[in-house]
Amino acid sequence: MSEDRQRTKENLLKARVAWLVERHGSLRAAAKVVGVNYAYLQRLGSGKKTEPTAFVLRKLGLRRVVSYEPLRKLRIPRMKPELAAMYHGDIDGDLEGYGGA
Repeated sequence: MSEDRQRTKENLLKARVAWLVERHGSLRAAAKVVGVNYAYLQRLGSGKKTEPTAFVLRKLGLRRVVSYEPLRKLRIPRMKPELAAMYHGDIDGDLEGYGGA
């Protein structure tokens, strides 16, 4: 996972915990309402814990979203034009022989 994406994820967890604390008046009150141990909620809010389970995320009103990103540009020779279009220029392929460029 990229550092930016990791920071965004951590910031979202921190922001959600901060919002819950503000809404319920204290960390303990927020933890009680949400149904999570207050020490665990504190670690999420401080960034010491960054990978809560799907169960805990659901209690916080969040969900995990997995995405993929290319590590580098691919070189795939003789790619069909309709496949190359799917990559929006991320692939430096040879389209000769398929009626492409």
